[in-house]
Amino acid sequence: PGSGLSSHGGFSSSALPGATGLRHHHNLGSCHRRWVLALQVCCLLVVRFLHRLVVLQLEDVVQAWVVLLNLRHSLVALAQVGMKVLAWAHHCIACFHARLGCLQEVIL
Repeated sequence: PGSGLSSHGGFSSSALPGATGLRHHHNLGSCHRRWVLALQVCCLLVVRFLHRLVVLQLEDVVQAWVVLLNLRHSLVALAQVGMKVLAWAHHCIACFHARLGCLQEVIL
């Protein structure tokens, strides 16, 4: 008690100058545990926030890839339609050319 340390591991207020006879024990271990717990909770919240941020970014990347794949499929479908249109146009030109050839034979 004369040194200021109590038998409970905290400080005794009766050892302080001007202290009354009342003994107030402050348990430093309990205070330390509260700070550690608060720090752990803060760290957990930060980790959860960062994890969610990473998950959202990964979701955005996945969505971007899905959009790109859908665009690719759309472009492939458009190219297939374009090839059909070109084939039809080639057929029409060939038919027109053949008819012109027939007309030339008739005229000559």
